[in-house]
Amino acid sequence: MHPFMTYGGVVASEHYLASTIAAEILREGGNAVDASVVASLSLSTLLPHLSGLGGDFFALVKKGKEIRFIDGSG
Repeated sequence: MHPFMTYGGVVASEHYLASTIAAEILREGGNAVDASVVASLSLSTLLPHLSGLGGDFFALVKKGKEIRFIDGSG
């Protein structure tokens, strides 16, 4: 893992460039969903043999006091 910390969040991915790009999204005012989408798209280019657009997606998303689990498997 290549963690990268920035003001307002922490990003970790399998490639340091994907983590850096996602952290920049957070720094520019994006949210965790924005950063995770950018990290995933970056990984499909940086590590195509490990990641792709057809993979599974699992997330815990908090908005206000509500927490939702998103299951994108199948």
